[in-house]
Amino acid sequence: MNETNASAIDYNQHVTALGEGTWSEREAHRKTLNGGGRATLSAMKQAFSHGNWRVRRECVAYMDHHADETCVRGLIKALQDPNRAVRRNAIHSLSCERCKPSPLSSDVIPHIIGVMRNDRSMRVRRSALGLLAGRKPDARITAEMRRIVAEETDVKMRNLAGWILKQHTGETAPV
Repeated sequence: MNETNASAIDYNQHVTALGEGTWSEREAHRKTLNGGGRATLSAMKQAFSHGNWRVRRECVAYMDHHADETCVRGLIKALQDPNRAVRRNAIHSLSCERCKPSPLSSDVIPHIIGVMRNDRSMRVRRSALGLLAGRKPDARITAEMRRIVAEETDVKMRNLAGWILKQHTGETAPV
């Protein structure tokens, strides 16, 4: 076996270990993975469908700082994960532009809005809404904020949507 294949196997083993052991053991695996570059990215993408939700959660969370365009399809799929922690990390990794070496060029706004409207977890829905606050003004976001202010029953969602609307357009939401 050549050295490249051995490295890939090592990274896959470290990825699997993210779902096991103590916090400090998992942290040691995270540190190893953070130094792995493309080999880690490849192993993480393969683990998006891992049987252990903790591994999936760690993999999509890793993408917050390391995702590139090759990760977008897997992150979008992770928005449908049965575990809300995986979905919440996936929406963050897909939409947060601050932490990545370069922002994703894919249009993720429809996916963020879809999660915000349809996720079964209010916590995930609120997280998606909060991530729109950091986006540049966009007509789709503005329209969605107006809809939330007018129709949403969750007070926190309405208040945050009103704040985002004011930030993006200067409009004050009706009280």
